[in-house]
Amino acid sequence: MAPEPWVEPAEHFLDEARWRREREQFFLDTPQVIGFAGEVSEPGSFLTCEVMGVPVWVTRDRDGELRAFLHVCAHRGARVAKGCGKQARLVCRFHGWSYGLDGQLGGRGRNEAFEPDRAPTGLQPLPVSDQSGLLV
Repeated sequence: MAPEPWVEPAEHFLDEARWRREREQFFLDTPQVIGFAGEVSEPGSFLTCEVMGVPVWVTRDRDGELRAFLHVCAHRGARVAKGCGKQARLVCRFHGWSYGLDGQLGGRGRNEAFEPDRAPTGLQPLPVSDQSGLLV
């Protein structure tokens, strides 16, 4: 117990640098609940969400393994899905790059129109788990 009441200065709530530190510490560096495991219970099911401005794609691959990725196409950063659903492959509407449920590049529409692969072309994986029916 504090010996007397504490009044937090108003400028603490308006300080941009403080907000960035707190956002990092409390939201980006700690696990966040992003959905219910039942939303992706079947192989091929997926959901999309944002966690503090970071786009996330969660899926169960055909073997039933839960996976999560940054939800940005490796080519130009466009989203490859909307909402939730069930599909075997996701296709970016921007240039037609397709991804399997393992996050690996499946193909590129008009492959000859693109430079040879020099950089990673799959989706960037994120840690994910099912904790008591919640996706974390």
